[in-house]
Amino acid sequence: MADILFSSSLLKEMNGILDHSMVDIETKIVRRSRSFTDDTTKFAVLRFGLKNDGRLFEVTKRLEMVHDSRNELDAVNEALKNSKNLNLLLKKSLLSGDVKVYQINADGLIIYDNIEDASNTSFFLFFLTIASSIVFFAFYFLPDNGQRFNKRQITRK
Repeated sequence: MADILFSSSLLKEMNGILDHSMVDIETKIVRRSRSFTDDTTKFAVLRFGLKNDGRLFEVTKRLEMVHDSRNELDAVNEALKNSKNLNLLLKKSLLSGDVKVYQINADGLIIYDNIEDASNTSFFLFFLTIASSIVFFAFYFLPDNGQRFNKRQITRK
């Protein structure tokens, strides 16, 4: 069912040669509105660019979520640097225009794969849409009996 909601045909394929790449550790501060506290989260970020393309691509992993995410992204970075030809599967965001990298193939070998997360997001959005539709139709088609809204009765003469 996830293939129906998020198909690989939605992804754009791009080929190129690596221009530059590096892995950094970044700390982001997330403010929680309910508790009025700030949480700091560390991310390992792989940034790379392709020759003859002006875009900068990013792959991020939360350090707390994946134990060795820096080591994982360092291994992806080394594979990028040793590759002769790269094949990327990308998806452009409709709202922000950002490009998200879902898969990186280096010389025919998959070195980064994040397609499962994309299908999980699409699956969640699908059920959120269904639930909101059910709520809308329930309120729309419930019997009114004139008590919920004061409607004027227009009579023709």
